[in-house]
Amino acid sequence: MDDRGRTYRTRSLTNKRKHEDEDEESPEWEQIIDSSLLEGLSIENDQYIRIDGNLLKRLKPAEPTPVDPIVAVETLFSECPEYVNLLTGSKPITNDFISESSDKIKRNPWSRKLGEMIANLPLEFLALQRSDLQERNFDYRYKPSVQPRVTNQHHSGRCWLFASLNALRYPMQFKFGLENKFEFSAAYLFFWDKIERSNVFLEGIWSLKDKPLDDRYLQSVFTDPSSHMILDGGYWLYFKNLVEKYGLVPKTVYEDSYNCLVSDYMNDALVAILNQMALEIRRSAKSEAWTRAEFDERKKECMQTIYDLVCRFMGEPPKKFNWQYKDDGENYHEINDLTPEKFFRIHVPHSFDTKMTFIHDPRYPENYYKPYHVEYATNMVGADTIVFVNLPLDVFKRAIAESQIAGEPVWFACDVGASLDFEQGTMATERFNYKAVLGVDTRSSKPDMMWMKTSTPTHAMVINGVDMDEPRDGVPVSYRKWRVENSWGIPCEMEWHPDHGCWQMSDEWFDHHVYMATIDLKYFPQEELENIMQGSKNKFVVKPWDTFGTVALHSGYKHYQNKVRLRKQLLPSNLSK
Repeated sequence: MDDRGRTYRTRSLTNKRKHEDEDEESPEWEQIIDSSLLEGLSIENDQYIRIDGNLLKRLKPAEPTPVDPIVAVETLFSECPEYVNLLTGSKPITNDFISESSDKIKRNPWSRKLGEMIANLPLEFLALQRSDLQERNFDYRYKPSVQPRVTNQHHSGRCWLFASLNALRYPMQFKFGLENKFEFSAAYLFFWDKIERSNVFLEGIWSLKDKPLDDRYLQSVFTDPSSHMILDGGYWLYFKNLVEKYGLVPKTVYEDSYNCLVSDYMNDALVAILNQMALEIRRSAKSEAWTRAEFDERKKECMQTIYDLVCRFMGEPPKKFNWQYKDDGENYHEINDLTPEKFFRIHVPHSFDTKMTFIHDPRYPENYYKPYHVEYATNMVGADTIVFVNLPLDVFKRAIAESQIAGEPVWFACDVGASLDFEQGTMATERFNYKAVLGVDTRSSKPDMMWMKTSTPTHAMVINGVDMDEPRDGVPVSYRKWRVENSWGIPCEMEWHPDHGCWQMSDEWFDHHVYMATIDLKYFPQEELENIMQGSKNKFVVKPWDTFGTVALHSGYKHYQNKVRLRKQLLPSNLSK
């Protein structure tokens, strides 16, 4: 185009014009070009093309009709009005807000300094109250006369198994005068738990075969890898189901395999294989209209595959064994021709028939003394399903304390990660002051934490002692601290640990973060037993995704193991103590 707005014709256009002069009719040319489109187009001196501005306007594509963004969102997400309200009715962050917040920080030099500290150090270290540690002691008014060595579940979610077996060790050690290193085999029950849960999984897939794959029950209980039926977590009643069917063996008879110590790889493989089986069952059941007998035949093949896999991961458990042991006087003993069932029923002291699992759920005070039945909470077809009885906190604590006075340890479940000083083995809400560091209080009431699931039962341990006032008739008891046996090992040799590797739990922490405990009924007064029996006439059904529907997972253990490593890496040794 030159300075006069003319466009030089190309050779091809010149040839085309020449062709038109030679053949005026040009029938094909007329069919190709609409003559009305050329209005405003002129040629000067057979060399330049002049384009009228009106032609450009006519050829410019029409602007699309603007669409109201609110209408577009309402149309796109018509089935989710709450999301539409979020997108259309919410207020965005403004530059004024950012400027105002930034100016507020600049006016407070202490806030800026705290920000630098928090950015460079773990929050837990800054919130730690050293004065609380200096006041700690390990004296308890009541604790057992024997003390087994602290066990280690390693990187697995077997805490419910270890806690159950650890509580059972106390009467066993007392009966046989065993050395404190004696342990039952958690691996033995872990093996059968995987087999039984696989069977429950396949039966559950059959019962839900007509549900869509994104059904909440199907996802939350069975197939989601984060909450899969085959994962490690469990309750005391799961332990009871397994022991009454398969018995027990000493750890010396069936040791941990690598996949017992680190269960993630085994679980990942079992989840993948079971989910493949689930899809096959669903598709075949729909396309071939399976009968129950046909499903049973296919399930048998699947379970044979699972049994073979679990044997590869852990080794097949013994059916018969001999037990050799030394007592605390170094005397040698041997008991031969035992089966796991015979060993449990004849030689292991237990009183399962009089024990129940009780909970403290302050969300529903009207449900005190009512039994809670949890949907899909079972690890074995044909065995007992989960049931808890909800108790007021004072009744709950008093029964646990009475167990300690009698020298009987108690299985319990709690939110282990809340206000936990892992290295010192201390669970105390007063141990950390996050408000002083953050300027806001991170704590909520127990019911609120349960509603929002900022605190849930994540780990099972054993209460094996209590420090409290001397009980007197008519005088309310004041509890000071509780003694806890965990299953995460100890950071040093037993003789160097201040309390045989046991942890310490403050009474305030108990009130906020202890959720359930398995207690013998003989530790309740007659009045409370009558309330429990009266409340059993009613029931409260709990969904699998409720606070009490979730089972203990091993994520908390791995999380706090990582914290210890971080503490050693980030801080000098003199500061990490």
